[in-house]
Amino acid sequence: MVQQQREIDRLTSDAISRWRGGETPNTRKFLDHNPELLQCKTAVLDLAYEEYCLRRDAGDRLTPSTYCESFPGYRKSLMRLLEVHEYAESNSGFPLGDKPVQWPIAGDVFAGFELLEELGRGAFARVFRASETALGKRAVALKISRLGFKEADTLGKLSHTNIVSVHSVRSDTASGLTAICMPYLGRSTLCDVLDAGFADGHPPERASIILQAVAENDIDANDTRPVAKSYRGTYVSGVVHIGRQIAEALAYTHAKGILHRDLKPSNVLLTSAGEPKLLDFNLSADNGKGADRVGGTLPYMPPEQIAAVFDMQDRKGESLSPKSDLFSLGAVLYEMLGGRLPFGDLPPDKSPEDAAREVLSRQSAGPISLCRTNPCVDIGLWKIVADCLRGDPMKRPASATVLAQTLDTWLSDRQRITRWARLHRRRLVASAVVALGATCWGGWFLASRPPYQLRQLEQGVAIYEAGDYKTALEYFDRAKGAGLDSAEVHFARGQALRLMGDYQAADEAYMSACKRSSDGLIRECLGYCFSSRGYNEDAVLWYDQAVDVGYTSAALWNNLGYSQLRIGRYPPAQSALDQAKRLDDSLQAAFHNAACLAIRRAERGDRSSLQQGIADIERAITLGPATAQHYYDAALLHALASEDATDHTAKVFDNLRSAIALGHPTAGLASDKGPFGRFLSKPLFADVLREPLRRKRLAAKRLAPPPSSLSLH
Repeated sequence: MVQQQREIDRLTSDAISRWRGGETPNTRKFLDHNPELLQCKTAVLDLAYEEYCLRRDAGDRLTPSTYCESFPGYRKSLMRLLEVHEYAESNSGFPLGDKPVQWPIAGDVFAGFELLEELGRGAFARVFRASETALGKRAVALKISRLGFKEADTLGKLSHTNIVSVHSVRSDTASGLTAICMPYLGRSTLCDVLDAGFADGHPPERASIILQAVAENDIDANDTRPVAKSYRGTYVSGVVHIGRQIAEALAYTHAKGILHRDLKPSNVLLTSAGEPKLLDFNLSADNGKGADRVGGTLPYMPPEQIAAVFDMQDRKGESLSPKSDLFSLGAVLYEMLGGRLPFGDLPPDKSPEDAAREVLSRQSAGPISLCRTNPCVDIGLWKIVADCLRGDPMKRPASATVLAQTLDTWLSDRQRITRWARLHRRRLVASAVVALGATCWGGWFLASRPPYQLRQLEQGVAIYEAGDYKTALEYFDRAKGAGLDSAEVHFARGQALRLMGDYQAADEAYMSACKRSSDGLIRECLGYCFSSRGYNEDAVLWYDQAVDVGYTSAALWNNLGYSQLRIGRYPPAQSALDQAKRLDDSLQAAFHNAACLAIRRAERGDRSSLQQGIADIERAITLGPATAQHYYDAALLHALASEDATDHTAKVFDNLRSAIALGHPTAGLASDKGPFGRFLSKPLFADVLREPLRRKRLAAKRLAPPPSSLSLH
């Protein structure tokens, strides 16, 4: 394999050298004489790119889009290279300095890595398939860049299935270049899928073309993980499956405060199992903070990013946000589904600024409906993509999490069957007309009904909503037993079990749902079950995961604060409870937990939050229903506050009297070692202890139950 690659590199290098020496460049003719080069996409791209540059230098008026049409099997990948070329020639705004870059080439040894093959290049980096000599020559992907440390720092903070990971980062002082070492997962990107899928100008029908494109390009990569079922269906479903995972990766980075800012097909790697991996965080920036580098790829940039990159004074005030990445993802989905950019190719022979203004004008007019460019795209999916491409960020999806959930719903079995029935409505109607008699009609009816497992799920949902959770669970179990293995059915089982009080069994059902969906509500429910069972360390982990994917609710923050309090993590507990109170000032549990936190801190010598604790417990009592525990904690707070020379005696006795009347036991209250020891000598104390019990003691609810809805969205 290595010897074959070296021969290909030699042929390519010799041809380019002759062209630079004055020979007329002609890639098509050279490939006809050396057809073995067609097996190496990198070689074809290098030759075509060199021909383009030399012909432009010689005065040929070539436009990137027209030139790329001569290479239909490599059109998208070549267009990416030419975009880099055009961008590098313009004022990019990148602080690269004046020193020319001496890039290493395949065959070199760089920073301890043997460079085997160039996989791709950009204006500011080269990526190689390499072997790490110090670690048994393990296969790695090595990105060499002048701006690598910032990207490595960003990637080092991220750990997600759909984001490429980093092994290490090294610098080379002689060249000033940085090498980011990553696992080698193949060389295929979404550009390769576009090249293979739209080679004849028409959208493909089956998702198998996606894996086929990867297999043809990655003969040396081997991902043994199972292929997702979406790749056994339509091409459209396969693209949506990829889009959902990218949205989940963005939701994760956005929760970490990081914007990608350069999402495009060439920055999404595909493993041989079809798993997308987000690449190239070279332009990433912390959300809400200025960036030392501004840039992007014009056809995928939202209006606010174009304005920032080209410093358009008439559009000042439009800042980048997580919704900027959603626009770019919408552009990627549009191109993957329709085979063309949503707002057309870049206008030729225009300055970057003029091209940017033309793209802005096209964006304001809106893209052509995907339903016209690809008949297999239904109106529901088109609306999802169109919402991402809104010029006004406020009209785009609320978050990447919401977008991922919406795409996941589109992929669900129920939606699939609905789409099939809609697409085959004429066939069904024709069958009904032709079929005569009750038998034929019954056969048509059965053929057009939803599958058994979906009927069981639907009936279970109806019974669940009527409040019969035990019977509903039986229907959910039937749906699962009949092969419905979706996040929805596992989540429904978890909800029914939780409301029946079987938290351990609910844990298992929620866990299964988590493996199939990134939805934050599932993780909140898991955390609630662990909190209810006293496993607060585990509960905190699940609550944190819910927050990481962008999910938020007053109940979630309250329960997180409760579990943090129970395990003695007071500062994060305070932060979580404050957030819960801000989100819902009528959530009694949040105010009660905040009061309990003030008690715990005071008992350990930190009395700074006692007055706020008193205000919180009084708010909890006002919100009701008040229990013995609420009044007891109020009495305790006033007793602790009285140590600061403020007379809280009346408040202590009033709240103790109410607590005892509601069922709080009097045993231990009269101990001189207890919290009320200083009040034993007060005449009213004996009267308080004789307060008659008026009702059975009720427990205070300090955990807020998650929503009982079966909808994940």
